[in-house]
Amino acid sequence: MSQDQFLGMISPLTQLQELTLKNLTIKRIVYKRIYKEVIQLPSTLKKLSLSVRLINNPELFIQTINSHNNLVEFNYYSFTHNLIFEPFYKPYPSLLKFDYANANLQSPETLIRIFEQNFQLTSLKLTLKCWNNELTSYISKNLNSLEEFNLTDFSGYYQDHTDLNLKFSQPTKIKKLSLVWGRLSNFSLDSILENCPHLEELTLNRNNIYRQPDPDLLINISKLIQVKKLNVNCEHLSVTAFNHLLLSCSQLNELVVILPIECKALMKSIYENCANLQKLDICPRYQMWPYQKDAFFQELCDSEFFTNSSKIKSTLTHLTLKEFKAQNYKVEHFKNFEKLKSIKFSAQHYHNYRRFGKKYKIYKNLWPEFKKIPYK
Repeated sequence: MSQDQFLGMISPLTQLQELTLKNLTIKRIVYKRIYKEVIQLPSTLKKLSLSVRLINNPELFIQTINSHNNLVEFNYYSFTHNLIFEPFYKPYPSLLKFDYANANLQSPETLIRIFEQNFQLTSLKLTLKCWNNELTSYISKNLNSLEEFNLTDFSGYYQDHTDLNLKFSQPTKIKKLSLVWGRLSNFSLDSILENCPHLEELTLNRNNIYRQPDPDLLINISKLIQVKKLNVNCEHLSVTAFNHLLLSCSQLNELVVILPIECKALMKSIYENCANLQKLDICPRYQMWPYQKDAFFQELCDSEFFTNSSKIKSTLTHLTLKEFKAQNYKVEHFKNFEKLKSIKFSAQHYHNYRRFGKKYKIYKNLWPEFKKIPYK
Protein backbone atom coordinates (compact mmCIF):
# COMPACT_ATOMS: atom_id res chain seq x y z
CA MET A 1 0.00 0.00 0.00
CA SER A 2 1.32 3.44 -0.86
CA GLN A 3 1.36 6.31 1.61
CA ASP A 4 -1.24 8.16 -0.48
CA GLN A 5 -3.57 5.15 -0.59
CA PHE A 6 -3.59 5.02 3.19
CA LEU A 7 -4.15 8.76 3.56
CA GLY A 8 -7.00 8.64 1.05
CA MET A 9 -8.60 5.78 2.92
CA ILE A 10 -8.33 7.35 6.35
CA SER A 11 -9.32 10.92 5.43
CA PRO A 12 -13.15 10.51 5.36
CA LEU A 13 -13.32 8.30 8.48
CA THR A 14 -14.12 11.06 10.95
CA GLN A 15 -15.88 8.79 13.49
CA LEU A 16 -13.35 5.95 13.47
CA GLN A 17 -13.09 4.10 16.79
CA GLU A 18 -10.72 1.24 15.95
CA LEU A 19 -7.95 0.95 13.33
CA THR A 20 -6.01 -2.23 12.52
CA LEU A 21 -3.24 -2.36 9.91
CA LYS A 22 -1.90 -5.89 9.72
CA ASN A 23 0.94 -7.31 7.59
CA LEU A 24 1.13 -4.23 5.38
CA THR A 25 4.04 -2.57 3.61
CA ILE A 26 3.73 1.21 3.41
CA LYS A 27 5.73 2.92 0.67
CA ARG A 28 6.67 6.56 0.42
CA ILE A 29 5.44 8.41 -2.68
CA VAL A 30 7.95 10.89 -4.12
CA TYR A 31 6.45 11.84 -7.50
CA LYS A 32 2.82 12.60 -8.42
CA ARG A 33 1.82 12.89 -4.79
CA ILE A 34 -1.84 13.50 -4.05
CA TYR A 35 -1.47 14.25 -0.35
CA LYS A 36 1.12 16.72 0.91
CA GLU A 37 -0.29 17.38 4.38
CA VAL A 38 -0.81 15.21 7.43
CA ILE A 39 -4.29 13.75 7.99
CA GLN A 40 -5.40 14.14 11.61
CA LEU A 41 -6.75 10.92 13.13
CA PRO A 42 -10.16 11.50 14.76
CA SER A 43 -10.42 11.92 18.52
CA THR A 44 -12.96 9.06 18.50
CA LEU A 45 -10.14 6.56 17.82
CA LYS A 46 -9.73 4.37 20.92
CA LYS A 47 -7.82 1.31 19.68
CA LEU A 48 -4.85 1.23 17.28
CA SER A 49 -3.18 -2.03 16.16
CA LEU A 50 -0.20 -1.98 13.80
CA SER A 51 1.95 -4.59 12.08
CA VAL A 52 3.57 -2.68 9.22
CA ARG A 53 6.81 -2.44 7.28
CA LEU A 54 7.90 1.04 6.22
CA ILE A 55 9.84 1.63 2.98
CA ASN A 56 11.74 4.84 2.17
CA ASN A 57 10.58 6.62 5.32
CA PRO A 58 6.90 7.48 4.53
CA GLU A 59 6.85 10.59 6.71
CA LEU A 60 3.20 11.55 6.17
CA PHE A 61 2.08 8.04 7.15
CA ILE A 62 4.16 8.18 10.34
CA GLN A 63 2.96 11.67 11.22
CA THR A 64 -0.66 10.72 10.53
CA ILE A 65 -0.43 7.59 12.68
CA ASN A 66 1.19 9.65 15.44
CA SER A 67 -1.61 12.25 15.36
CA HIS A 68 -3.90 10.24 17.67
CA ASN A 69 -4.60 11.80 21.05
CA ASN A 70 -7.23 9.71 22.81
CA LEU A 71 -6.21 6.05 22.55
CA VAL A 72 -7.15 3.55 25.24
CA GLU A 73 -5.36 0.59 23.63
CA PHE A 74 -2.20 0.45 21.50
CA ASN A 75 -0.82 -2.72 19.86
CA TYR A 76 2.39 -2.61 17.83
CA TYR A 77 4.27 -5.55 16.29
CA SER A 78 7.55 -4.46 14.72
CA PHE A 79 10.91 -5.90 13.68
CA THR A 80 12.63 -2.72 12.58
CA HIS A 81 11.71 0.65 14.02
CA ASN A 82 10.17 2.63 16.89
CA LEU A 83 9.00 5.64 14.91
CA ILE A 84 5.41 5.13 16.05
CA PHE A 85 6.18 5.76 19.73
CA GLU A 86 6.49 9.55 19.60
CA PRO A 87 3.11 10.40 21.24
CA PHE A 88 3.94 8.22 24.26
CA TYR A 89 7.17 9.99 25.19
CA LYS A 90 5.01 12.44 27.11
CA PRO A 91 2.03 11.84 29.41
CA TYR A 92 -0.84 10.15 27.56
CA PRO A 93 -3.51 9.85 30.27
CA SER A 94 -6.16 7.91 28.30
CA LEU A 95 -3.80 5.02 27.46
CA LEU A 96 -4.51 1.90 29.54
CA LYS A 97 -3.41 -1.05 27.39
CA PHE A 98 0.00 -1.37 25.73
CA ASP A 99 1.05 -4.41 23.65
CA TYR A 100 4.44 -4.44 21.92
CA ALA A 101 6.44 -7.16 20.15
CA ASN A 102 9.91 -6.69 18.66
CA ALA A 103 12.43 -9.50 18.29
CA ASN A 104 15.21 -7.13 17.22
CA LEU A 105 15.02 -4.50 19.95
CA GLN A 106 18.47 -4.41 21.57
CA SER A 107 17.67 -2.42 24.70
CA PRO A 108 14.52 -1.71 26.76
CA GLU A 109 15.45 1.95 27.27
CA THR A 110 12.80 3.08 24.78
CA LEU A 111 10.11 1.23 26.70
CA ILE A 112 11.23 2.55 30.07
CA ARG A 113 11.08 6.05 28.60
CA ILE A 114 7.42 5.42 27.70
CA PHE A 115 6.58 3.94 31.09
CA GLU A 116 8.14 6.92 32.87
CA GLN A 117 5.38 9.07 31.40
CA ASN A 118 2.51 6.58 31.67
CA PHE A 119 2.22 5.07 35.13
CA GLN A 120 -1.53 4.62 34.62
CA LEU A 121 -1.23 1.49 32.41
CA THR A 122 -3.47 -1.39 33.52
CA SER A 123 -2.46 -3.94 30.85
CA LEU A 124 1.07 -4.51 29.51
CA LYS A 125 2.09 -7.22 27.02
CA LEU A 126 5.71 -7.38 25.87
CA THR A 127 7.37 -9.86 23.49
CA LEU A 128 11.12 -9.20 23.48
CA LYS A 129 14.53 -10.82 23.49
CA CYS A 130 16.17 -7.91 25.35
CA TRP A 131 14.61 -8.63 28.73
CA ASN A 132 16.73 -7.55 31.68
CA ASN A 133 16.37 -6.98 35.38
CA GLU A 134 16.19 -3.20 34.98
CA LEU A 135 13.00 -3.49 32.93
CA THR A 136 11.12 -5.95 35.15
CA SER A 137 12.14 -4.14 38.34
CA TYR A 138 10.96 -0.85 36.89
CA ILE A 139 7.61 -2.37 35.89
CA SER A 140 6.92 -3.83 39.34
CA LYS A 141 8.05 -0.71 41.16
CA ASN A 142 6.38 2.02 39.10
CA LEU A 143 3.40 0.67 37.13
CA ASN A 144 1.24 0.51 40.23
CA SER A 145 -2.08 0.21 38.38
CA LEU A 146 -1.03 -2.83 36.36
CA GLU A 147 -3.55 -5.70 36.53
CA GLU A 148 -2.49 -7.68 33.46
CA PHE A 149 1.07 -8.51 32.43
CA ASN A 150 2.39 -10.74 29.61
CA LEU A 151 6.10 -11.53 29.53
CA THR A 152 7.17 -13.37 26.37
CA ASP A 153 10.86 -14.14 25.96
CA PHE A 154 11.73 -14.21 22.25
CA SER A 155 15.28 -15.43 22.80
CA GLY A 156 14.25 -19.08 22.96
CA TYR A 157 13.87 -19.01 19.18
CA TYR A 158 17.42 -17.73 18.63
CA GLN A 159 19.40 -20.56 20.26
CA ASP A 160 20.39 -18.34 23.18
CA HIS A 161 20.90 -20.71 26.12
CA THR A 162 21.95 -18.13 28.71
CA ASP A 163 19.79 -18.23 31.83
CA LEU A 164 17.70 -15.10 32.27
CA ASN A 165 17.49 -13.81 35.84
CA LEU A 166 14.72 -11.27 36.33
CA LYS A 167 12.93 -10.09 39.43
CA PHE A 168 10.00 -8.06 40.64
CA SER A 169 11.31 -5.67 43.28
CA GLN A 170 8.01 -5.29 45.16
CA PRO A 171 4.43 -6.65 45.27
CA THR A 172 2.08 -5.72 42.42
CA LYS A 173 -1.67 -5.61 41.78
CA ILE A 174 -1.41 -7.99 38.82
CA LYS A 175 -4.40 -10.33 38.53
CA LYS A 176 -3.69 -11.82 35.10
CA LEU A 177 -0.15 -13.03 34.35
CA SER A 178 1.27 -14.78 31.28
CA LEU A 179 4.85 -16.10 31.22
CA VAL A 180 6.08 -17.56 27.93
CA TRP A 181 9.78 -18.25 28.18
CA GLY A 182 12.75 -20.28 27.12
CA ARG A 183 15.48 -19.00 29.46
CA LEU A 184 13.81 -17.78 32.65
CA SER A 185 15.49 -19.22 35.72
CA ASN A 186 13.55 -20.70 38.62
CA PHE A 187 14.72 -17.67 40.61
CA SER A 188 12.97 -15.38 38.11
CA LEU A 189 9.72 -17.35 38.21
CA ASP A 190 9.80 -17.42 41.99
CA SER A 191 10.39 -13.66 42.24
CA ILE A 192 7.63 -12.77 39.78
CA LEU A 193 5.01 -15.11 41.27
CA GLU A 194 5.93 -14.15 44.83
CA ASN A 195 5.13 -10.53 44.01
CA CYS A 196 1.74 -11.22 42.41
CA PRO A 197 -0.34 -11.94 45.54
CA HIS A 198 -3.64 -11.07 43.82
CA LEU A 199 -3.19 -13.44 40.89
CA GLU A 200 -6.42 -14.92 39.44
CA GLU A 201 -5.30 -16.05 35.96
CA LEU A 202 -1.93 -17.62 35.16
CA THR A 203 -0.27 -18.85 31.94
CA LEU A 204 2.96 -20.87 32.15
CA ASN A 205 4.48 -21.86 28.81
CA ARG A 206 8.11 -22.92 28.58
CA ASN A 207 8.88 -22.87 24.86
CA ASN A 208 12.61 -23.31 24.28
CA ILE A 209 12.84 -25.47 21.14
CA TYR A 210 16.63 -25.80 21.10
CA ARG A 211 17.27 -27.48 24.44
CA GLN A 212 15.56 -29.83 26.85
CA PRO A 213 14.85 -27.82 30.01
CA ASP A 214 14.63 -29.17 33.52
CA PRO A 215 11.13 -30.71 33.86
CA ASP A 216 10.72 -29.48 37.45
CA LEU A 217 9.56 -25.99 38.34
CA LEU A 218 11.62 -25.42 41.49
CA ILE A 219 9.60 -22.45 42.68
CA ASN A 220 7.51 -21.49 45.67
CA ILE A 221 3.97 -21.52 44.32
CA SER A 222 2.17 -21.12 47.64
CA LYS A 223 0.89 -17.74 46.43
CA LEU A 224 -1.36 -19.35 43.78
CA ILE A 225 -4.28 -20.10 46.07
CA GLN A 226 -6.48 -17.41 44.43
CA VAL A 227 -5.82 -18.59 40.85
CA LYS A 228 -9.10 -19.52 39.16
CA LYS A 229 -7.83 -19.98 35.58
CA LEU A 230 -4.62 -21.80 34.64
CA ASN A 231 -3.10 -22.22 31.18
CA VAL A 232 -0.08 -24.53 31.25
CA ASN A 233 2.15 -26.26 28.70
CA CYS A 234 3.08 -29.66 30.14
CA GLU A 235 5.46 -30.65 27.35
CA HIS A 236 8.52 -29.98 29.52
CA LEU A 237 6.89 -30.41 32.91
CA SER A 238 7.20 -33.44 35.19
CA VAL A 239 4.11 -35.11 36.62
CA THR A 240 5.33 -34.24 40.13
CA ALA A 241 5.63 -30.53 39.29
CA PHE A 242 2.20 -30.56 37.60
CA ASN A 243 0.64 -32.22 40.66
CA HIS A 244 2.17 -29.58 42.92
CA LEU A 245 0.93 -26.80 40.64
CA LEU A 246 -2.67 -28.09 40.59
CA LEU A 247 -2.75 -28.68 44.33
CA SER A 248 -1.54 -25.12 44.91
CA CYS A 249 -4.42 -23.74 42.81
CA SER A 250 -7.14 -24.94 45.18
CA GLN A 251 -9.79 -22.58 43.74
CA LEU A 252 -9.12 -23.53 40.11
CA ASN A 253 -12.27 -23.73 37.97
CA GLU A 254 -10.82 -23.28 34.45
CA LEU A 255 -7.85 -25.17 32.98
CA VAL A 256 -6.21 -25.02 29.54
CA VAL A 257 -3.58 -27.72 29.18
CA ILE A 258 -1.14 -28.61 26.38
CA LEU A 259 -0.20 -32.27 26.66
CA PRO A 260 2.75 -34.28 25.35
CA ILE A 261 2.33 -37.64 23.62
CA GLU A 262 2.64 -39.50 26.94
CA CYS A 263 -0.31 -37.95 28.73
CA LYS A 264 -2.05 -40.55 30.89
CA ALA A 265 -0.30 -39.61 34.13
CA LEU A 266 -0.92 -35.90 33.52
CA MET A 267 -4.62 -36.51 32.83
CA LYS A 268 -4.84 -38.57 36.01
CA SER A 269 -3.40 -35.63 37.90
CA ILE A 270 -6.16 -33.41 36.52
CA TYR A 271 -9.11 -35.58 37.49
CA GLU A 272 -7.63 -36.42 40.89
CA ASN A 273 -6.57 -32.91 41.94
CA CYS A 274 -9.13 -30.54 40.36
CA ALA A 275 -12.14 -30.85 42.63
CA ASN A 276 -13.93 -27.70 41.39
CA LEU A 277 -13.05 -27.64 37.69
CA GLN A 278 -15.81 -26.30 35.42
CA LYS A 279 -14.01 -25.61 32.12
CA LEU A 280 -11.30 -27.80 30.58
CA ASP A 281 -9.45 -27.28 27.27
CA ILE A 282 -7.22 -30.16 26.12
CA CYS A 283 -4.65 -29.50 23.38
CA PRO A 284 -1.94 -31.77 21.92
CA ARG A 285 1.64 -30.53 21.92
CA TYR A 286 2.52 -28.17 19.08
CA GLN A 287 4.74 -30.52 17.07
CA MET A 288 3.30 -33.96 16.38
CA TRP A 289 3.30 -36.12 13.29
CA PRO A 290 -0.17 -37.27 12.13
CA TYR A 291 0.45 -40.84 13.34
CA GLN A 292 1.51 -39.47 16.73
CA LYS A 293 -1.67 -37.44 17.00
CA ASP A 294 -3.81 -40.46 16.16
CA ALA A 295 -2.08 -42.44 18.92
CA PHE A 296 -2.41 -39.50 21.33
CA PHE A 297 -6.15 -39.09 20.70
CA GLN A 298 -6.79 -42.82 20.99
CA GLU A 299 -4.85 -43.06 24.25
CA LEU A 300 -6.81 -40.18 25.71
CA CYS A 301 -10.11 -41.59 24.48
CA ASP A 302 -9.34 -44.93 26.17
CA SER A 303 -8.05 -43.32 29.36
CA GLU A 304 -9.74 -43.24 32.74
CA PHE A 305 -10.72 -39.63 32.08
CA PHE A 306 -13.69 -40.94 30.09
CA THR A 307 -14.31 -44.13 32.05
CA ASN A 308 -13.73 -43.54 35.76
CA SER A 309 -16.07 -41.88 38.25
CA SER A 310 -13.83 -39.07 39.48
CA LYS A 311 -15.11 -35.85 41.06
CA ILE A 312 -14.44 -33.90 37.88
CA LYS A 313 -17.37 -35.68 36.22
CA SER A 314 -19.80 -33.93 38.58
CA THR A 315 -18.34 -30.41 38.18
CA LEU A 316 -17.27 -30.05 34.53
CA THR A 317 -19.67 -27.95 32.42
CA HIS A 318 -17.55 -27.01 29.37
CA LEU A 319 -15.07 -29.25 27.53
CA THR A 320 -12.94 -28.22 24.53
CA LEU A 321 -10.97 -30.85 22.59
CA LYS A 322 -8.56 -29.14 20.20
CA GLU A 323 -7.73 -31.03 16.97
CA PHE A 324 -9.66 -34.10 18.11
CA LYS A 325 -11.57 -35.59 15.17
CA ALA A 326 -15.19 -34.92 15.99
CA GLN A 327 -16.49 -37.78 13.83
CA ASN A 328 -14.65 -40.28 16.08
CA TYR A 329 -16.78 -39.42 19.11
CA LYS A 330 -20.37 -39.91 20.14
CA VAL A 331 -22.46 -38.95 23.12
CA GLU A 332 -21.67 -42.22 24.96
CA HIS A 333 -18.11 -41.02 25.49
CA PHE A 334 -19.45 -38.23 27.70
CA LYS A 335 -22.36 -39.94 29.41
CA ASN A 336 -20.69 -39.87 32.84
CA PHE A 337 -20.22 -36.09 32.81
CA GLU A 338 -23.28 -35.12 34.83
CA LYS A 339 -23.26 -31.33 34.29
CA LEU A 340 -21.67 -31.04 30.85
CA LYS A 341 -23.36 -28.25 28.84
CA SER A 342 -20.93 -27.70 25.97
CA ILE A 343 -18.43 -29.79 23.98
CA LYS A 344 -16.22 -27.98 21.46
CA PHE A 345 -14.12 -29.76 18.85
CA SER A 346 -11.91 -26.85 17.83
CA ALA A 347 -9.25 -26.63 15.06
CA GLN A 348 -10.43 -29.60 13.01
CA HIS A 349 -7.56 -30.90 10.83
CA TYR A 350 -7.15 -33.47 8.09
CA HIS A 351 -3.70 -35.11 7.76
CA ASN A 352 -2.35 -32.18 9.79
CA TYR A 353 -3.66 -29.55 7.34
CA ARG A 354 -6.85 -27.55 7.52
CA ARG A 355 -9.55 -28.70 5.17
CA PHE A 356 -10.48 -25.34 3.67
CA GLY A 357 -13.96 -25.42 2.21
CA LYS A 358 -14.64 -28.92 3.56
CA LYS A 359 -16.39 -30.14 6.67
CA TYR A 360 -16.32 -33.32 8.66
CA LYS A 361 -19.66 -35.07 8.64
CA ILE A 362 -21.18 -35.33 12.10
CA TYR A 363 -23.98 -37.85 12.52
CA LYS A 364 -26.68 -36.15 14.56
CA ASN A 365 -28.23 -39.44 15.62
CA LEU A 366 -25.06 -40.08 17.67
CA TRP A 367 -25.67 -36.85 19.58
CA PRO A 368 -29.30 -36.88 20.78
CA GLU A 369 -30.38 -33.80 22.75
CA PHE A 370 -27.26 -31.88 21.58
CA LYS A 371 -27.47 -28.82 19.34
CA LYS A 372 -24.70 -28.37 16.76
CA ILE A 373 -23.23 -24.84 16.77
CA PRO A 374 -20.32 -23.87 14.45
CA TYR A 375 -17.21 -23.14 16.53
CA LYS A 376 -15.86 -19.60 16.12
